Amino acid sequence: MKKVLILHANGFEAYEVSVFTDVLGWAVTFGSQPIRIVTAGLHQTLKRTFGFRAMPDSLVEDLGLDTGEMNPSPVPF
Repeated sequence: MKKVLILHANGFEAYEVSVFTDVLGWAVTFGSQPIRIVTAGLHQTLKRTFGFRAMPDSLVEDLGLDTGEMNPSPVPF
């Protein structure tokens, strides 16, 4: 299974991420290869534009990126 990591930072705008989530979402639905989309940020709650908030699936520190193995165990899939 392919894993795709989408990093979110404080201040991100929904349309900046929507392109990736839309294309990958359709690939998950109709593609021939399974894809797991994981969103991550530095904080449990991220500030978006216009006062909106977002909660990523995982924290960057919990992903194990320093080992080269993306292991988002707290992701509720």
